[in-house]
Amino acid sequence: MTRTVRYRVKMRNFANYMYLTENELTHRNETIYFTQVDTFWGRVHSNHYFSILGRPMFFGPISTSQEEFIELPGYNPWFAINPQFNVREIQFPTHAHLLRSNAQYQLSNNEDTWQTRLYASPEGWEYWQWSVGVPYPDNGTPDDLDDDGPFFANGLIAYGDEIGIFVEGQLDIYGEHVAGTVTVGSTGNMKIINDLTYEGFEINYDARFDTIPRNFPHKLGLISERNLLIGDTEANGRGNGNQYRGNQDSANVVITAALLALNETITIEHPNFYGDGYRWCYHPTRTLDERGILHLRGSLAMKRRGYFHTDECGGTGYDNNWIYDFRFDDRPPPYFMYTPDKKGHAIYDIVYREEK
Repeated sequence: MTRTVRYRVKMRNFANYMYLTENELTHRNETIYFTQVDTFWGRVHSNHYFSILGRPMFFGPISTSQEEFIELPGYNPWFAINPQFNVREIQFPTHAHLLRSNAQYQLSNNEDTWQTRLYASPEGWEYWQWSVGVPYPDNGTPDDLDDDGPFFANGLIAYGDEIGIFVEGQLDIYGEHVAGTVTVGSTGNMKIINDLTYEGFEINYDARFDTIPRNFPHKLGLISERNLLIGDTEANGRGNGNQYRGNQDSANVVITAALLALNETITIEHPNFYGDGYRWCYHPTRTLDERGILHLRGSLAMKRRGYFHTDECGGTGYDNNWIYDFRFDDRPPPYFMYTPDKKGHAIYDIVYREEK
């Protein structure tokens, strides 16, 4: 008697994880722990130790490359699926090779002298480029192109399917009309300066579980080869915008994307630490810098864990409302990266099994 077993497998992708880190220690060598305010709907993994306090909830698989979790006071997590320990470590590449080699649109930074802003407009991706180290020029219009500035280049990239955009240097990005399937990458820090959402998407702020429908047509991936920052802008709640939580233009951030920081972290800009060169509450009339809620419908993968909230200035940053975009589990954004292990071997998932 002969028995035949057939498998269908797929290579695992960074967007297949709702939350992924190589190192759970921040750049300040601090540990951020999961607590009762944290709920994870998709796959969670770290090569490092997870620290858990209270009762976070994990509705998807959770794994670590270590032999245990660090159990802090009140440790009582809820797991829909038993955790896995001593799992193979995932390698974070240093460069977005797949996107670099396939991107149809490559924006130069003119030998490190220009920075770029990208806006998801109703017509397509509009971009402008101006001098590094200079704030976005308010004294000109994007059509004011000149060798002396303020703008040196601009253009429009049409929406479409399987689009790749790769930017040299620093990139600011925002807009509420993302259409088609696209991944945007940068060699420098990428900063989200306002809501970044799909055309036709409306978030339900009151829903506990508000994922994007499986048949929704648009997908976005963001890959920074350095940091991916939630910009400290007025639109993102700068200066204690949480007091205006009912006004989306002055508090909160909505992002619909798979986020990946290859060499550093995903974090808030200006966490108000002493010695960082910026501190909101240095001014005697300023105290809190609570910026609202970070509403993410997508995924996060970062080499090193970042800050979304700190205790500085009596409270700085965001509460988190993260829900995985399950469409990424079936088909990630274009040119998003696969997850190799530390030996460079691919990691596969079994998606079909047949035995005869």
